[in-house]
Amino acid sequence: MVNTNMCYEETTRLLHKYNRQYVAGERPNNHTQTQNRNIRKLLRRLDLLHEITYELPFPLEPYQQKQVEKLIRRFNDSFKKLHGNASEKTIILAFIFLIKRLEHPRYAPSKFVVCTKNGLTTNIYETINARITEDYMKKEPINDTKLYSYDNHILQNEYPINIK
Repeated sequence: MVNTNMCYEETTRLLHKYNRQYVAGERPNNHTQTQNRNIRKLLRRLDLLHEITYELPFPLEPYQQKQVEKLIRRFNDSFKKLHGNASEKTIILAFIFLIKRLEHPRYAPSKFVVCTKNGLTTNIYETINARITEDYMKKEPINDTKLYSYDNHILQNEYPINIK
């Protein structure tokens, strides 16, 4: 007679053992270490976002918070490339103001005590904004649009198109 409890326990133990990223007792390789480090950084930065939202004098809508989270995920590996001297909290605050200013352009970072307390100046905000824009421009550059016909026959004769 087969002991079904023993088989079930052994199966669950093995499933639990091999569902880990590495087997206990084995030394994790560099890839798993960097992956775990990046996950910890991301979770810490998301916690900072939730901490900052309680300090803000204005409400942050849920869809705006998701947009900020998306920016944090997008730039998780390159936070220091956005601004070398700014802290993580300052960069996340700049993300919040970037999203908030899309709808309310008068929300200047220099007007709020939260920004001065966390070191977000207008200069730092503009630098981070420019580097985010630069990164997205590298991802999808603006291409020249070629016109193959003109609406006006005068323009067509004055500026002929060379199609190769």
